[in-house]
Amino acid sequence: MEDKGARRRAPMTFAEVAAEESVQPSDNGVRPDPDQTKVEGRYLSAEEIFAIDDIQQKEIWVPEWRTNIILQTLTGAERDKYFASVQYTDKRGRQLVDSDSSNAKLLVLSARTPDGGHLFTIHQVKRLQMKSAAVITRLANIAGEMNGFGATEDEDRERRTALE
Repeated sequence: MEDKGARRRAPMTFAEVAAEESVQPSDNGVRPDPDQTKVEGRYLSAEEIFAIDDIQQKEIWVPEWRTNIILQTLTGAERDKYFASVQYTDKRGRQLVDSDSSNAKLLVLSARTPDGGHLFTIHQVKRLQMKSAAVITRLANIAGEMNGFGATEDEDRERRTALE
């Protein structure tokens, strides 16, 4: 039973709101994950949204390096920095991707230390490119998937529909 004298921290997260609301089980009898539940009529303020930790991490075993690597989703600012570093406009005005170091640059921004700092620096891109292409590509593909890069319009629509 909740102590009426206890102070609730503010603002509430979406998960707390969903858990507090009477979320009805789906037709199959499985209660939806509160983090993925749509709560009708509930809208968060900007400050409530800013208070939500939506950055995700994934620990990946890299057998070639005999270590785990932590990959983290990019912030909006990091994503913009990444795209600015790999995109260019050709003479015809088309936006193209310079794939010369795109995988290494994505790893520089995504790979983290256990305390959350960047594992690699931008000055280490060239050295990172000297490592196994298979490893760099595999890690960059995982980081890309985590950040929604390369998702087709249908996959993106399917992902948004699943969250509703």
